[in-house]
Amino acid sequence: MRAPDNLCGSFLHTLSEKDHALFQLSQHEESVMDFARSVAGGLTRTPRRLECRFLYDVAGSDLYERITAQPEYYPTRTEAAILQRSA
Repeated sequence: MRAPDNLCGSFLHTLSEKDHALFQLSQHEESVMDFARSVAGGLTRTPRRLECRFLYDVAGSDLYERITAQPEYYPTRTEAAILQRSA
């Protein structure tokens, strides 16, 4: 069953009303709210999308950075150089 289109919009609007909050959110709660805002916003777009920043945790991101820094891993540096030359 599909939720009404205005339901996601209402949820996103409610999440963005920070000035009406009567309490302080913890850093974890802020992260959860950021995730909820992003998901609600992404699902109201056409085409729908989710931000890739939520696909990796800190350890996974660190591992990816270490892998791409290795001399054997050239695609990222090659792509960056091509984009820089072409920009």
